[in-house]
Amino acid sequence: MRRLLLLLCALPAAAQEANPAYLGVIAVEREKAVVVAEVIAGSPAAAAGLVAGDRLLSVDGKEIRRAADVDRALAGKKPGDEVRVAWRRGEAGSEARARLAGRASSEALKPRKRGETKFEAPPWHGYAWANAEEGKEPSPETTKGKVVVIHAFQSWCPECARRGFPVMKQVEDELKDAGDVVLCHLQTVFEGAKENTPERGPKEAAKYGIKAPVGFDARVDGAAQSLLMDRFGMAGTSWTIVIDRKGVVRFNGFTPADSKTIVALVQDLRK
Repeated sequence: MRRLLLLLCALPAAAQEANPAYLGVIAVEREKAVVVAEVIAGSPAAAAGLVAGDRLLSVDGKEIRRAADVDRALAGKKPGDEVRVAWRRGEAGSEARARLAGRASSEALKPRKRGETKFEAPPWHGYAWANAEEGKEPSPETTKGKVVVIHAFQSWCPECARRGFPVMKQVEDELKDAGDVVLCHLQTVFEGAKENTPERGPKEAAKYGIKAPVGFDARVDGAAQSLLMDRFGMAGTSWTIVIDRKGVVRFNGFTPADSKTIVALVQDLRK
């Protein structure tokens, strides 16, 4: 039964379809704006002059109010199509044309081997955080020098309800006094995007008494699945990633059946 549940959580990722053309931005929602968290190297967005920190205003004439609006603006576009992108950097506004590229042309979008460890953790981005102080939300920048535990979940995932959240609540309780450890939960959507919304994740986590930060995993515009899944080689949910103080991935797999494995590893990494 457990194997069947794991497969039910993992297999639908292959059924998702990506937009055939992409701009190359990873957008997050921050301070009532849609902000570029990262620009994929060599992408149309990079060629147009966009950089991390820019506030997106419109794409192809469509106003950007939510991160998902970027996907909607690009829906139906083909490689070679041109779109006009408007953004704000500080107090200055900018606008440029970007010629969309084929998604397969980007080396940066190739996924990592499933469950791989002992590699430097790539950038990860979350937004719509609950249980986190504004300006101190979990990120690679705010967690430097600490042991990081990321629990990836989906709101409707059977294994997340049966095992993921209960186990991670135990981990949270056992490490609550560890100031050098950051535990967070990221809703990592690869199916059911209409149900697995940024607003639903914190509500689901609250059912289990979760007090750690709960956020929503970002994606490259129009991608079929989350950035976390591609960059860390996730095979489904519930999934746990442990990153050591130096930024190296030390655990990368389905959430264990109890808290002992994660807690023991974290305590060892704290030494």
